[in-house]
Amino acid sequence: MVGGAVERAAEGALPITEAVNEEIKAAKESISLIAKEVEPVVKAFKLDKSIVGEIITALASMGEANVYAEEGLKGAKVGEHAALIRSDIDLQQIDPVRHWTNAQRMERGLPPLTKTGELVELHRIGQKPNGPFAELTVDVFGDIAKAGNLFVKATGAVTELADFGKNASAYWRDRINAQTKQN
Repeated sequence: MVGGAVERAAEGALPITEAVNEEIKAAKESISLIAKEVEPVVKAFKLDKSIVGEIITALASMGEANVYAEEGLKGAKVGEHAALIRSDIDLQQIDPVRHWTNAQRMERGLPPLTKTGELVELHRIGQKPNGPFAELTVDVFGDIAKAGNLFVKATGAVTELADFGKNASAYWRDRINAQTKQN
């Protein structure tokens, strides 16, 4: 559970009613957006009911949501998970170094390039270890104002880089599989 109070109640260390109340409080605290902020976020990212909860609960702030909205990201299901994806990835675009298309790069678990040749990087929404991915360019991370909204607080952020790399490779494979099924 979110706060661990149910486990303490099961051990007899906490009354059940108090445990439930603590869990509700912990769940509320884990959601950073307030109710009036949710509707504009849902509209901006065109979130459907299958992914709205995953995205909304992962966002750390409206500032973070605004960065994604400015990038034009939209909600989608990639594999089994929600994500905020770019719509400007041309699958037939050729990588000038390896001469692979973006589709071939993604099939190999590598990130695609934008039309301007920028590498698309993955960012864990809310910096939560198992949070949904957002597809961003290196320029976004280099923009201090935007990066400040992406890394606003310590949240038990992604610390296992090897796991992040494996997850990122799997993500790009899932992304190309989902996109080719749509076409």
